[in-house]
Amino acid sequence: MDHMNVYTMDGDPDGASQRVLAQASNLSAQASQADRSGNIEQAIELQNRCVELKIQLFGERSVPAAISFNELGDFYLRSNDLEAAQRALKKALKVRDYRSAGGLEMGPRWHRDSGTCTGVALLLSYVADLLISTGCHNLARHSG
Repeated sequence: MDHMNVYTMDGDPDGASQRVLAQASNLSAQASQADRSGNIEQAIELQNRCVELKIQLFGERSVPAAISFNELGDFYLRSNDLEAAQRALKKALKVRDYRSAGGLEMGPRWHRDSGTCTGVALLLSYVADLLISTGCHNLARHSG
């Protein structure tokens, strides 16, 4: 399957991909709501479904998938499933990290509108949390 261009939505003459993208966005919003309500397991389930749809549309090594992998990794990290967190965060980092570090160097590094930590900065804070959780304190100081 050819993947759709996320910026132009090329390859979507009947709007089916836009409907799937809307469904993915809705699942991500539901996952965030479940997380805020204290239901991390439901948040993980919903975010996994969101990731699957974004991979279907854009491919695993795409910015939309990386953004969803960030969220999924955070949910796993907070549920203490460190192995799953590591898998999700590595997938996000592969897309977003600098080429010199083996990444594809795609996606936002800082959200200019709100001045909040997003993109690689947020991802690296999750990786640092993961390293601290696994007892790798020295590495965590260099990652975050």
